[in-house]
Amino acid sequence: KVAIEDIPLSENNVTLMGLAKGHPTLKIQVGDVSIMKFKSSEEEYESFIQPNTYLTLVGKSAINEWNGNISPQIIIDDFELKQIWKF
Repeated sequence: KVAIEDIPLSENNVTLMGLAKGHPTLKIQVGDVSIMKFKSSEEEYESFIQPNTYLTLVGKSAINEWNGNISPQIIIDDFELKQIWKF
C-alpha cells in the first residue's frame, strides 16, 4: 500500500472514462503515473475538478499493460478530498 497526500486536481489531470460502457472510472494523471478510481460517477468527477481541490489517498501500486505499453499505476482503496485556498 502507498499513501500520497495533497495531489492538486483539475480538469487538466482528471478524466472520467468508461461512462458509456457502464464502468465509470476516474483517471488522475500525475507525471507518468496514472491513479485510478473504479466505480465512480459523473457527480464524483465533478467533485474532483472543483477549484482548489486536493486528493489524499491510500492505494495499491500496480503495472498497467495495454496494447504493448507498460506504465505505473496506483489503484485507490480510500481517499479524501479537501479544498485548500492559497493566498
